[in-house]
Amino acid sequence: MSSGGNETMVRITKVKKSWLTSMHKRVIGDGDQLRRLYANS
Repeated sequence: MSSGGNETMVRITKVKKSWLTSMHKRVIGDGDQLRRLYANS
């Protein structure tokens, strides 16, 4: 049961990350700037 919960959390985290990434792309509008941000973190 706990492993199933972990899987769900991982899936939600991945969806959130991809959603946030698309939001950032829309706000920034520049993929290179976004890549630099990820490279620095």
